[in-house]
Amino acid sequence: MGQEQGPEFYNTHLKKVSLPLEKSPWLDVYEVVLSLLPADDVPIADLGCGTGRFAKLLARRGYTKYLGIDFAEKRVEAARAYVPQFQFVVGDVLDPAVKSSLQGYRVFVLTEVLEHLQGDLELLESLPGGSCIVLSVPNYDSAGHVRRFESPETVINRYSGLLDFSRRPSLVLTRPVRPERKIFVHSARRRDTPHV
Repeated sequence: MGQEQGPEFYNTHLKKVSLPLEKSPWLDVYEVVLSLLPADDVPIADLGCGTGRFAKLLARRGYTKYLGIDFAEKRVEAARAYVPQFQFVVGDVLDPAVKSSLQGYRVFVLTEVLEHLQGDLELLESLPGGSCIVLSVPNYDSAGHVRRFESPETVINRYSGLLDFSRRPSLVLTRPVRPERKIFVHSARRRDTPHV
């Protein structure tokens, strides 16, 4: 298992995440996440937006109300250059000021984020009740992963106190080059009150 990393780690690992959208190793994940979002052009907050590859897909599909947040400055710079029509900010999603700024949003995307944060529950708890949350997490280790998920059920077990997963089934994506690696995609609603 890895450990929680700071922005400098992500600022130096840019090669694979800066490929054009069509060559991104996460394109299949982005397309599934997009399919789980509301079809109308609602404001979307993309937490841990990285270099903006998912944002590019949203822009191509006609979405216009988007905010991307990432704490790695070089990734945000790359996102701004790649999708200049969208707003990207440098910020830590666990910072109280950033969490406060998200209260006006009702749709959140967290692709490959929660496995990197010790404060994953704190982050989800800070999102507004009733919000649509689409998330993806892997079943494998990496230098920046503080946890991994063995199955879709382990994702549901960890987050079901804060998220209602009853609306849609979990989706499992197999990585093409390494089929033992899976990514679990979930669509959930943030509970109005925590459920025990």
